[in-house]
Amino acid sequence: MRKSVGFTLALAVLLVPAFAVEWPPPVYNMPRTVIDSDAAARALSGLFDSMRAIGNTGLLLLGIVASVVLVSSIFRWLLTLGGSKRTGSRTRAEERNLKAEKSRFGESSELREMRMEHLGRGGFRRK
Repeated sequence: MRKSVGFTLALAVLLVPAFAVEWPPPVYNMPRTVIDSDAAARALSGLFDSMRAIGNTGLLLLGIVASVVLVSSIFRWLLTLGGSKRTGSRTRAEERNLKAEKSRFGESSELREMRMEHLGRGGFRRK
């Protein structure tokens, strides 16, 4: 008998919350929110301002980087004597013209070449 009373009491304790809930729940009439263009403009104005600020900062950085690159390329071009940097060997005609130009300035081409070879060898020895 005790077991049946305990079982009935436990069943009553578990079933009481089930009857306390209204089922099915009543229909909730949710209010409609109408967004007009003024409300959307006010809500998105901060987003537009931040996009403008990011764009201005990006353009400023682009201008700085472009000017640094341009100035450095101009200086590099000026330091290589107008961009006449050559990596290949000269032809015989170019060598003759170069010797003629060197001899026109008073110093013989052989002496100048010997000096350049001496300086070049010294530079390679240091490395």
